[in-house]
Amino acid sequence: MKAHLRHDLYVVGAHETATHLEMVVHVVDPRGVTVGSFKQTAHGRDGRFNAPSRIPEIWPSLVGPTRRDLVSAFRSVREDASRESREGAERRARAEAERVAKAREEAERKAREEAERLAKRLEETEQAARERAARDSRARSEAQREVQDRAEREAKAQATGLGDAGLDRRRPAIQEAMSTAAHAEAAGDAGAAFRAYERAWLAIYRADDPEVWERVEVALLRVYPKLPARPALREEARRHEVQGDVFFDAQRFDKAIEAYARLLALAPWYQVGRFNLAVALAAEQRYGEAIRHMRAYLALVPDAPNARQARDRIYEWEARAQ
Repeated sequence: MKAHLRHDLYVVGAHETATHLEMVVHVVDPRGVTVGSFKQTAHGRDGRFNAPSRIPEIWPSLVGPTRRDLVSAFRSVREDASRESREGAERRARAEAERVAKAREEAERKAREEAERLAKRLEETEQAARERAARDSRARSEAQREVQDRAEREAKAQATGLGDAGLDRRRPAIQEAMSTAAHAEAAGDAGAAFRAYERAWLAIYRADDPEVWERVEVALLRVYPKLPARPALREEARRHEVQGDVFFDAQRFDKAIEAYARLLALAPWYQVGRFNLAVALAAEQRYGEAIRHMRAYLALVPDAPNARQARDRIYEWEARAQ
């Protein structure tokens, strides 16, 4: 730092502390030769000077204007030093603020990355759990479906006396019954069509041909509401219904499902059995099958007193199946 004064006085350096300001002054003669230097100190930052600490003979030789110039220069230097000190403090404050902001941003970035990592791990864990649950559910459904198929075969074989006859032995009876039913339905004879479809139903197993089996079932559901009188329930079917109710009340839903499956193998048109089987299947979280049987119930008795409840059950199970 250098300030040019009249009478060839130069302030070549200044240093400010908490209690005083110190300035170094060089005195140069008209020839440009430095004739002396001294250090000047002001206490209390009020511009008052003590005697020079070096070359004391120079200070008394300075006339009043020179002293005033020196005081003015000294104050200017002090202001410059104070400004530089403030600017330095501001720069340090800005640098510290930037450092803190950068550190905070880095911490937030790491926190976000950690949160994303944990969320991804949680999602992967949940996905694996869902896939495992889906596999278990499919395996359980397949096993229970096999139980139902076996129950259907046994119930129908006992009712028809066909025993373990293969599809080749049963196919002619199925085709004849379906042809008879189609002609009767076309002629408007719901009773004859229903009886023929029932014969075809007892001769076909779901495991034989699911498409034909479903077609016969749909035909029975379509013709049943047109019957002038409802058919009586076979005694064997009644036995399966009672046993299914016992299992259901005991919350042994797997056994209840098997019993109701035997019931519907003999009487697929029995609306009470359809409703009870649907509820039992839902209790086992087999919502897709439950919905199918509840829709069959509504097809059999569209104006049932509990039709509203049945439809609401379907909506509920659709949501739970997702």
